[in-house]
Formats: sequence, C-alpha cells, structure tokens
Amino acid sequence: MMKNWVLIHTFAQNYLAVIAKEVLEDNNIDANIFSRIDSSYSHLSEFEIYVKPEDESNAKELISKIEN
Repeated sequence: MMKNWVLIHTFAQNYLAVIAKEVLEDNNIDANIFSRIDSSYSHLSEFEIYVKPEDESNAKELISKIEN
C-alpha cells in the first residue's frame, strides 16, 4: 500500500484502472495503480487507484463521471 496516499476506487479489470489513471493524470492529478492479483484465481484480481489526499475529492468526482 502507498503511504500517505488514499484509495479512491477499485476496479475488477486492469484496463479500466489504466483508463482511470490516464484521465486523472490528464487533469493534473498524480495517481498510482496497486494490483492485487491472485495467481490461482485471476478473475478475483483487483486494481486499486490511489491519489494524494489533497486530490481525493476531485479524483472521486472525475472517476464517477467516467463510470457513467
């Protein structure tokens, strides 16, 4: 886990997390993807998006817009 960063969203597919990260970075928000991949059950993998605390509100708003 990334110290001093906050989890804003979890995706089931990597490509969705990558798209979200790109949208955030296009809006000047630093973002990181943390992958939780189960090698035995890849369909249970999770991809978490983390941002700095000061960007949390804006990041969540942007993510909600791209999900709809």
